[in-house]
Amino acid sequence: MRSLLLAMTLVGCTGEIVLPQPTAPTCGEPARLKRLNATEYRAIVTQLFDGGVRALEAPFAQARRTDVFSTWAGQATISEYEVDDVWAAADVIANEWTNRQTQLCSGSGRTLECLRRVYAPVLTALWSRTPTDEDLGALAASLNEAERELAPKQAAIATLRPLLMSPDFLFRSELGIDGRLTSSEVATALSFTLWERPPDAQLRSLADSDGLTSTEVIATETRRLLEHPADVPALRRFLRELLQYENAKTTFKDAAAFPFHRAGELVDDTEKVVERLVTDHARSGLHRALLTSDLVYVRPSTAKSWNVALSADAGVFMADPTRTGVLTHPSWLVAMSEPDHNHLVRRGRFVRERLLCGEVPMLPGGVVPQIEKKPGLTFRQRIEQHSTDPACSGCHQLMDPLGMGFEAWDHVGRPQTMDNGGVVSTAGALTGAGDVDGPYADAKQLMQRLAESPQVKACWVKQVFRFVRGRDVLATDRCELERLTQLYDSSGEDTLAVVEAMFASEAFLQRTQVTP
Repeated sequence: MRSLLLAMTLVGCTGEIVLPQPTAPTCGEPARLKRLNATEYRAIVTQLFDGGVRALEAPFAQARRTDVFSTWAGQATISEYEVDDVWAAADVIANEWTNRQTQLCSGSGRTLECLRRVYAPVLTALWSRTPTDEDLGALAASLNEAERELAPKQAAIATLRPLLMSPDFLFRSELGIDGRLTSSEVATALSFTLWERPPDAQLRSLADSDGLTSTEVIATETRRLLEHPADVPALRRFLRELLQYENAKTTFKDAAAFPFHRAGELVDDTEKVVERLVTDHARSGLHRALLTSDLVYVRPSTAKSWNVALSADAGVFMADPTRTGVLTHPSWLVAMSEPDHNHLVRRGRFVRERLLCGEVPMLPGGVVPQIEKKPGLTFRQRIEQHSTDPACSGCHQLMDPLGMGFEAWDHVGRPQTMDNGGVVSTAGALTGAGDVDGPYADAKQLMQRLAESPQVKACWVKQVFRFVRGRDVLATDRCELERLTQLYDSSGEDTLAVVEAMFASEAFLQRTQVTP
């Protein structure tokens, strides 16, 4: 078995934060390496071949998530089964590239000018930076060595293949030099984080001239990349992973019992609404719109799930006063359900952890909660009986009252007034949201209260921070998070302004030193 393993110790800031200015912490980000995902890998290959390679199966297709987001840098490793995928992809790319070349700079033709013309575009695509003459000289030495035993074409393949398996290609670094990110690292951080692709010509030019050292220039480039927010892949990925409505695709429903259920199309319905809300509200209260908007997208094949009488022949946007935000869409309700019933505990836990940034203790090892099904009792009533157990009540009090409002819909997203022979109740209690805490009558009131909560607003900023930074929050991030939350409030709840400020900050540009 071939092996490829790379690990790096990430050292965080310790001690007291010293602030030369009230909003500028001197303690920087932990140094990190971030492995490519499948989307980024394909984007690099597309750039290399001006359209990609049809026979290529990009590695890393199975995203590994830590906690909430797939952007986590985590431990910089490649698993054993991924090594074979990397090897196979490297072989395909090396052969494809070599077969397309009319010149390989072999033998006496291996001049610096030839290497720059033929091989520099390859190295630029793989490294997201323009190679130096020293880089090209090292490549020439590898080609010379390979040609001692191989024909020029095979020597080129043998030289390219290791480059395609190198950490310099498979990982992007944010390690810094003397405690500060290089312009090339800033360029790749901006482009891969926001667009999941290598830097464009403008970013590469700035990186090559060391022009990404000032926060003003970085802010300008970040604004440029965010100019059309609905097109920015990072925003779409962030919302999919935060809100989890895409999990409806993997939540089983009996096709015989629910022949109208179209999980993939329901997810797409929500995607279309989210895209519209991002377009309209990315700079003005996106978190509020996601929680309270009655905008829905319905198509003939999903109309029954929405409980809408649709006369149109194609999908349409409409206002549905019975729905209040994405958490009342069929896709989310299905994603937060079991195959044959609702799951108000899971829904309440979602609100507690993802909207309020609270914590719910894990179940003790080996404990599997059993909710007995009893005729005439709704799922809520059975949960209420279960949670009277003193061993269970502590955690259930954190979750259950937040999930009660969603009982207004069944487990495939349709309105319901009865459940298992019992009358549905949608009243609950909001806690942990500050001044808006208290009893609520239904999901609409719950969503409106959450949208007004300062805690939810702060949590939204925190979730954006975690996604963009690719890590969880550290104690040393307190000042940075306070600054970003104040900015979100003072800017009219501009989510993009928060992202811009995160990149154009000394906290991002500084890297803690790694002690050998």
